[in-house]
Amino acid sequence: MEMKRKIKAYLVFTSLVYRIVVYLLVPASLAAIAFCTGSKLAEAGIVIAALLLTLAEILADNWLFGGIQTKDVAKLDYLRTSGRGMQFMRDALALDLLRRMLTAIGTMAACYLVIQIPGGARPRGDGMGRGTVLEAWMGEGLRSVQVLLYFAFLSYFISVLGTLITRFGSMLWMNMVTGYGAVVLMAVVMYALGLPESVLGTGMIFLGLDIIVSVLTVNTAMRKVEGSYCEK
Repeated sequence: MEMKRKIKAYLVFTSLVYRIVVYLLVPASLAAIAFCTGSKLAEAGIVIAALLLTLAEILADNWLFGGIQTKDVAKLDYLRTSGRGMQFMRDALALDLLRRMLTAIGTMAACYLVIQIPGGARPRGDGMGRGTVLEAWMGEGLRSVQVLLYFAFLSYFISVLGTLITRFGSMLWMNMVTGYGAVVLMAVVMYALGLPESVLGTGMIFLGLDIIVSVLTVNTAMRKVEGSYCEK
């Protein structure tokens, strides 16, 4: 019942179009991009998908919680008639972050799987057992899972950090500029780190950062919401 209540709180903020685009079209489109690019760029298709997912999440938030951290936000009208308005809001913010994490993990996994499909599979090297650098990055089995989580945790961290910034405004151009900046930042981080030898350890570092930025994002929004609500 508790989770059902939280999901209901979150869905209040989402329109049918938003759900179709964010829950279905974005992941499907990124998987398609990974499939198309995988035949030429190996697992770089997954890297591209991770970058685009980060941009998509920041842009989409404008239609969900855009401007929630501004002083006067129209989306708070329902709070005036709800005695549990603050908890309702916190639940919605938390569920959005959970959805983002699941989307990141699911999308990275889907991209990896479609690359294995004949026609989308990456090059296998020159016949001497030497594959592409990215193919070596991915490896097999457990390491593949670790690499996918690494990309998912990194994408989540950058997208939530960007969202934390854009919610101080309500204009779409802020999300666009921040989104492009986030993509550049993520690309720089990927280039600087490459694929760490201890990919699991690095992934766990980003998971820790994910937790920190998630708590900061929810608490920042709640402080702004509560301040705006009390003033009204």
